[in-house]
Amino acid sequence: LGQEVPTAQNFVLDDSITAKYVTEPDPSKFSEPGEYKAAVLFNGKEEMVTIYVADRTDPVVEVSNKETWVGKPLVPQDFVVSIQDASETVVEFRTEPDFTKDGTQNLGIVVKDSSGNVTEKEVVLTVKKDTTAPTIKTSYIKVTVNGSISYKKSITVSDDCDDASDIKLSIDNSGVNLSAVGSY
Repeated sequence: LGQEVPTAQNFVLDDSITAKYVTEPDPSKFSEPGEYKAAVLFNGKEEMVTIYVADRTDPVVEVSNKETWVGKPLVPQDFVVSIQDASETVVEFRTEPDFTKDGTQNLGIVVKDSSGNVTEKEVVLTVKKDTTAPTIKTSYIKVTVNGSISYKKSITVSDDCDDASDIKLSIDNSGVNLSAVGSY
C-alpha cells in the first residue's frame, strides 16, 4: 500500500519472456488493501494475474510534550505533530491521563492504521494548577450628566488559563450616579 504498481515484467521469472499489461492498471485503484486482477500478455499470450495489496508499514508519527491546566483535558491528537501513513489512522492514549491533579505524567500515544499496524510514542503531560487571577484592564470613561454608558465596552479581561469567553465578568455600578458630576 502506498507503493508503485508492479510492472508486468515483475510477474516473469524467466527474463527471456516479455510481459506487458493489456491495459495499464490505474494506481488509484490500489489505495486499499485487497486482491486486484489484471490482464498481462506473456509473449503475446493473455493471462490473468493477481496483484495483492497489503499494508504492512507502521505509521510514522511525530509527537510533542504538552501542558494544560487542572480540569482542562486534552485529546490524544493534541500531542501529534504529524502522521505519515498510506491508510486512515486512529490516535488513542495507551492509558487515560488524570487531568484532575497537577504534576507530570508519562503517557503513551498509540497510532493505529486501518490495517492494524501500530506505532507507540512516549510523551510527557504537565498539568498545572491555576493560581493566577484574571487580569482586568479598563480605560478612563467619560460620560455627560444623565447620559448612558456601556461599561463592558471599555473593559478587557484575560487569563493565563481560561479563554476570555470563559471568564464571567460582573460590574458593580451601584456607586455611580450618572445624574451628578464626579469621579466614580
